[in-house]
Amino acid sequence: MNNPFGSDLKTSVRPAEKSPAEFDAQIVVCIEKAGLVPGKNRFYDNAKRVKTMDPFSAMQMSYAWYSIVKSFIFTSIIGMAQMARQADEQETPDTNLLKTLHTSYEVIADDATNMSPVFAEVAPKGYMGMHHLWYGQAMMDPLRKVLNFEDCKAAQVLRAGHKALISNMRELSADPMGAATQLRVVEQIAKDNIIALYLSHLKVEANGKRVFSQSDFKWHNAHVRAEDDHHQWVKDLENGTSLIADTREKQAHMLKLVEQHVENWKLALDDFADILPRESELAVTATA
Repeated sequence: MNNPFGSDLKTSVRPAEKSPAEFDAQIVVCIEKAGLVPGKNRFYDNAKRVKTMDPFSAMQMSYAWYSIVKSFIFTSIIGMAQMARQADEQETPDTNLLKTLHTSYEVIADDATNMSPVFAEVAPKGYMGMHHLWYGQAMMDPLRKVLNFEDCKAAQVLRAGHKALISNMRELSADPMGAATQLRVVEQIAKDNIIALYLSHLKVEANGKRVFSQSDFKWHNAHVRAEDDHHQWVKDLENGTSLIADTREKQAHMLKLVEQHVENWKLALDDFADILPRESELAVTATA
């Protein structure tokens, strides 16, 4: 992904086109236009109507989410390194760059090391507490117990939309604004993602019995509690991640990245919706 600003995002010949509040509002509009909100998203809405889910479908969903979370963590860290490199190269690092880097680190520190008490209280200790591994252990391990090896293997194949999102994350990691873009979008939609995943997996049955109990959802419960804080951090008008776009050129570039990222998220969430039982889709059609 080409960076039109060269190695120093601080360089610009014109002032910012929008105020921080106006620019951040544009990002929210992009997210809403892509349908990444309840009432406009098939996955969010249909997950509420799931009555039962089979283990194979649940494994498909769990593997895809594990893969997305893994890529989110590591591509965000790579993207933060792009910001850190720029800060190192500047004699006096740009204040908005530092604010964005600091807030990005706060969020990713939770995903990688469980800095917030809400995570530290319930997450596995050490590297197994990294959020993709914690999720995989909580959701995928119980499913392996009720699926045979061949079915487990067959379920662990990413769909086109999931692959596209991960590819986009990797592209963003090479852009100095990539991590800021990911964090601003992801933390806006994270809570809705997690609730939909929880509602789906809560209904997984094998041989007439529920596969998961409430105690298996510590990952989900902790995230639902923490994501409000993460969302507030990234959208904050004094320290949020969109502050890195503080000129006309940077705002245009970041908005383009946001538009691409939300479209890839839409594809991924559509794939999650397609994994849900068919009757959940029919319920929406019947009540539309």
